[in-house]
Amino acid sequence: GQQSINLHDLANETFVMFAREVSPATYDNVIACLQQAGIHPQTRHAAMQWLTVMALVSVGQGVSLVPGCMEKLGMNGVRLLPFRKIKVTTPAYMAWRKDVSDNAVRDAFIASVRATVPVH
Repeated sequence: GQQSINLHDLANETFVMFAREVSPATYDNVIACLQQAGIHPQTRHAAMQWLTVMALVSVGQGVSLVPGCMEKLGMNGVRLLPFRKIKVTTPAYMAWRKDVSDNAVRDAFIASVRATVPVH
């Protein structure tokens, strides 16, 4: 019935992780968040795709920290909750060819990203 969760509430849980060899930065960010909360995760599985992570969670193999976009999946047996008191962000970069001009779709996409995401 909760609408959010404290990271500390996961201290005694078993984790399903995204495999470090696939994305070291993602894995390291998750581990850093957990360690800041004093959690040294017991990992049961490390999956190579987010869908696999979600599927393992859905069959009771553990809990996981996943990107917010996974909420759109609506996978049976999985409930996604935001964390209280922390805001986790992951840097992202956008790249495009500078020598291609007059690309309306690209320009609209860039404008949409700039309007939605804080640019540093």
